[in-house]
Amino acid sequence: MESQVSFLNSIKDIDVDFVKGFKRYLNTKAKTKSGTPLAQNSKYTYFNKFKAALREPYTENFLEENLLRLVKGFEQGESTREYLTYNELQALTHAECEYPILKNAFLFSCLSGLRWSGFR
Repeated sequence: MESQVSFLNSIKDIDVDFVKGFKRYLNTKAKTKSGTPLAQNSKYTYFNKFKAALREPYTENFLEENLLRLVKGFEQGESTREYLTYNELQALTHAECEYPILKNAFLFSCLSGLRWSGFR
């Protein structure tokens, strides 16, 4: 994929083969920071961002053809959500914690839908 990018002189050089090549890259070569292959929903998300980036040049007539209709995207995979039960949350409200503000923040996030996103 990296070698293909260097051959692009302008947006007009993007064609179906380029779009398929990017999809193939996500599916076969792209890795996470830890070196593992991308999960199905990551491929789905990244390809959708790529499609959004191509939509604008087509809308602004920089691309003559809507390439997105010619290449099928990734299917979104099923995701498993884990959650605490009502009884588990009740037990946590009575649990001891060295840092009460941390406990309160955790309980707030549980009750409001706020989630941990791996901020660094």
